[in-house]
Amino acid sequence: MNFYSKSLYLLFTKRFHIPLGRKNLSVKIPEEIIERGQPFVAATLRGIADTEGTVYFDLRSIYNMPYPRIQICTTSQSLARQIAEMLRRMKYKIYVREDTRAEHIGFYIEIYGLAQLQKWLREIGFSNKKHLDKIRRYAPVAQLVDY
Repeated sequence: MNFYSKSLYLLFTKRFHIPLGRKNLSVKIPEEIIERGQPFVAATLRGIADTEGTVYFDLRSIYNMPYPRIQICTTSQSLARQIAEMLRRMKYKIYVREDTRAEHIGFYIEIYGLAQLQKWLREIGFSNKKHLDKIRRYAPVAQLVDY
């Protein structure tokens, strides 16, 4: 990301303490955002899920209906820990795993099942059209909340 505005540059570097240079391995959510409470945490999680997340529906015959999964992947261990902690505080049932097969280690935070998807849509939501279209296509519409 390049900034051509000094005030925007100062906001990110001075106020939010985001360091210069590549951040993919060290990025984390500024404490100021976390301390502001639920609306800021939910908006942050929504933004991360919209950009770094995926919604997947398992269509295998072992499930009676498409089985939803939300997955967020990052190469930053500190960001993965923050996301996992925020979701646990919000009472999500999450699964965290580490994938060491690639050049950079990947950290995955996963949420499974229709009840957890419904909770996500009520409390956090998505803005990414691709995620919303997939949910509309595969999720049982009668069982989802308005989103």
